[in-house]
Amino acid sequence: MLAAAIGGSSATVSGRATAATTPAIRLGVYYYPGWFPSAWTAAKAWEPIKPYADRTPLLEWYDPRSPEVLGQQIRWMGDYGMNYVVFDWTYSHGAEHLGEVIDTYLRLPQTAVQFSILWANHDQPTSREEMRAIVQTWLSRYMKSGKFLKVDGKPVVFIFSFQKFRDDARGDRSSAKAYIAEANAMARRAGLPGIYFVGGVDDTSSDWVKQEAVASGINAISTYNFHRKPEVERDRDPYWGRAFHGYAGLDAAYRAQWAAARGLPVPFVVPMSSGWDKRPWGGSDDPLHDRSIGDAAAFRAHLAAGRRAIVNYGNGSRLGVICCWNEFGEGSFIEPTRKDRFSKLEQVRAVFGQQ
Repeated sequence: MLAAAIGGSSATVSGRATAATTPAIRLGVYYYPGWFPSAWTAAKAWEPIKPYADRTPLLEWYDPRSPEVLGQQIRWMGDYGMNYVVFDWTYSHGAEHLGEVIDTYLRLPQTAVQFSILWANHDQPTSREEMRAIVQTWLSRYMKSGKFLKVDGKPVVFIFSFQKFRDDARGDRSSAKAYIAEANAMARRAGLPGIYFVGGVDDTSSDWVKQEAVASGINAISTYNFHRKPEVERDRDPYWGRAFHGYAGLDAAYRAQWAAARGLPVPFVVPMSSGWDKRPWGGSDDPLHDRSIGDAAAFRAHLAAGRRAIVNYGNGSRLGVICCWNEFGEGSFIEPTRKDRFSKLEQVRAVFGQQ
């Protein structure tokens, strides 16, 4: 099935030296693993996507738990300039969800593409005990793996919403600082130097972000998606506060957020975006916010600007991350499709593949 889906060719560049070495800049990509029926995902995960023919994956309507499918995707990532993949992961009602795809990844042969976790903390932690259970799950199942992305020996965990994490801790009569300190203590007891937490925010210029980043002990700041320009642009842009319209607006919003990150007191993991169009999932509140997917030239220019931002605004992190590999429901995807084939990956390799 796999060979037939891609025309009998791997369409990759085998044995690229850049994928086998650690570059000065490490580039990652978010991966949505929910394309299979489960108690947490939609029963028919692909059904809302199928009417959008331009989003048909080259691998067809796949199950990401398949070693054949995930193995091909990981090879493509490495061959086209990516160093790590960030799998969405969540925990609810005493159990983890979406870990099945990480299990498949861990069974794959050794690869230069490492992995990390995006903790989708939409409804957790509800208590300190649950926070401990979450961290213990990471430690016992994933963080001892030599494939886990690390900074200074610490496994990297992206938190979807840093603000919600802070507010949930306060709701437990605790604090983000206490939660992070205990997670680091658990990691040290397990033989690791700690956990490198990357907090997701919606505005890099916000005073609360700068204050809480230091107060909480968070290691770095980033985002899954930016939807607007930062508050620092309020007096410069008559459309400030409005979600961007079109890919040019998305690009402008991201560039403004990157520049504002210069004021952060911690490193900045520079996020980049392939687009936004949430119509399959019901659409954005502002319909003009959708259909914001750029052509190859616009995407390449965005990536090139993002690479410069890593150098100029990363505050030493040297990490970048693209949203996303396969967020077909949100219109953020670089995975090869029947329509565009490898055009988006070719832009990634043109900008990041040679370092």
